[in-house]
Amino acid sequence: MNQLLALPRLLRLPNLAIVFLSQWLPYWFVLRPAILRAGGIPVLTEYSFGLIALTTALCSLAGYVINDYFDREIDAINRPDRVVVGRHIPSGIVLLIYLGLTVLVHVLALRIYFLLPFPRSVWPLLVFPIVSFCLFLYAWQIKCTPIMGNVLVSLLCGAVPIIPMLPEDRSLWLATFQDPEGIHQAMGLVWLYAIFAFATNMLREQVKDLEDFLGDAACGCNTLAVLKGPRFAKKPAGFIGLIVSVLIA
Repeated sequence: MNQLLALPRLLRLPNLAIVFLSQWLPYWFVLRPAILRAGGIPVLTEYSFGLIALTTALCSLAGYVINDYFDREIDAINRPDRVVVGRHIPSGIVLLIYLGLTVLVHVLALRIYFLLPFPRSVWPLLVFPIVSFCLFLYAWQIKCTPIMGNVLVSLLCGAVPIIPMLPEDRSLWLATFQDPEGIHQAMGLVWLYAIFAFATNMLREQVKDLEDFLGDAACGCNTLAVLKGPRFAKKPAGFIGLIVSVLIA
């Protein structure tokens, strides 16, 4: 029973919903309408876009799972009432879940590749494995480094709305001949949203480092707050918060 109750906490369903919306909204409300207005033919269908969104969400979920696995000792200090790995779900089972998710991501990436029209781009076979590896590297080593871990995971979050642009590169290029201003405006808006996603996640990561100061310090996780102290770490967090406010405005 405890395992069933703990499973939704491990799966991070609200976070996955945000990941999905970060792709769905920019593509279906900005990028695709701009291509259609220019008389272009989008490459992605509802099915192929759904596969890309599903693969992105599962890749993110695998990152959350492996991060919880490596953070189990830190979480036992910072938030003992919310620890899942090792308490409600055995560590071995969590690793099997991560392995299964990673294999599924690679299978779906291969499926996306075969759905692409000729000449096929190899981007699915590169992007999703690289992102999976970066998320593993972040959870295993880079998370406990000052700034670098924050930047890496924020870059991956910022890449989420950009991914649907990859299969549409030729459609966007052809559409610029008919409506260059509209296409450039749409692409600029998607990139602006990607920068917003990067900045908001960077702020979240820095605030999280401040909140997790005690557990990180006890477990030798050398974040900026641990190395320089919470007072110093609040300065870059405040600066990023100001940037986020400007982007919202």
